[in-house]
This record gives sequence, structure tokens and C-alpha cells, in this order.
Amino acid sequence: MVVFILVSYDSFFNDQKVKEIVMIGNLNHANNKKISNILNKLIGEKLYQVSLTDIKEELEEDPWLDTAQVIIRKPDVLVVRLIEFSPVYLWNDKVYIDKNGNKMTPLSYPIKKILKLSSNVSSSNEAHNLYQDIQDIFSNISLNVVAIHRDLDLLIIKTDKYNFTVNHDVVERKLTEFTAIYDQFSSNIKNNFDPKNIDLRYPTGFAVQ
Repeated sequence: MVVFILVSYDSFFNDQKVKEIVMIGNLNHANNKKISNILNKLIGEKLYQVSLTDIKEELEEDPWLDTAQVIIRKPDVLVVRLIEFSPVYLWNDKVYIDKNGNKMTPLSYPIKKILKLSSNVSSSNEAHNLYQDIQDIFSNISLNVVAIHRDLDLLIIKTDKYNFTVNHDVVERKLTEFTAIYDQFSSNIKNNFDPKNIDLRYPTGFAVQ
């Protein structure tokens, strides 16, 4: 025997209205005012009339919001979980890119201390792979890469202490050679001057300025 039970949808909520909204998430760059306005207008709305999908889509119109999840917690609470886009580097001074390769072009660029990568011949993924290889080498001498610019075969590598100029096709060899004599280099410059720019394009050595 098959039994069919018909229940009105709104009876699950007993015509209950939204009395509270709980927002979970740390937001640094998203438009808090706009988000608050979207959520506040839901107070007093009947729960069964609230479209969770519409709220999610409206919230995610903010370019800084990666994902928004809206759920109902009975009897009268909406829980909103927000995850903000978290960029790892700025590509060609235009696009923020996160650890998964997702891209976001913001209306403004509020993050000042961020890795900057640029190139006129490679993709963002190739540039980031190059950065990782270079950072692995510089980690041996405690230098941190803050920016890399590639123009054809020319690389400009900025670290927290020195700026390096080197040809792309020999970059790993040249940087490895430099790290091998870094202790001697550091000892010598203490007695003379502290250079900012190091040119590694010479066949048998490098120049400092």
C-alpha cells in the first residue's frame, strides 16, 4: 500500500519570520555596507518566502566574495557563511590570482604588500612557477622575492634586500652560483658599501651598484 501525504510548504515554518541573521566570515576588502543592506532587508521576511539562491547570487556579485552560503536554522535564524577571495599575487598590475589559479579583477587594489608578477611573453601560471623556482633558490640565503618582471629574455627580480637583473634562459644557474658565494659577497660589502642592484648578465661574474 502506498500512502501519499500532502503538506503545505509553509507549515514547516509555521509562518515564521526571520528574526536574526548570523554572518560568519572574516571580511577585509568586501563591501560590508552593501552586504549588511542585503541581509538586513531580510529581517521580518517569512522564511518560506526567502530565496536562498537569490541571496547567494546577490552577495556573490561582490568581486571580493569567493563564495556565499545561506542556510536556515530553525526556528527563525538565517546563517550566512562568507569566504573572501584571497589573492596570492598580482598579475601584470591588473589581476589578483589565488592559490588555485582563480582570477579576480577588482575595482581597486587595496593590497599593497603582495607578490607582483608580470610578463609580456608568458602566462600567469608559468610566471608563478618561475617565482617558486627562484624563491626556492633564494631561500638558501634568506632572501624573499617580492616582484618579478619578465621582458622577453630579460628578468628583473626584486627581493626584500636586492634587485637582480638576469637572462631568463640561465636564471637558475646564475642564481645558484650567486648563492654559493653569498657569504663571501656579504663579508666584502660590509667593508665597502651596501649595493641595491646586482647584474648577473656577465658571463664570468656580476656587477653591483
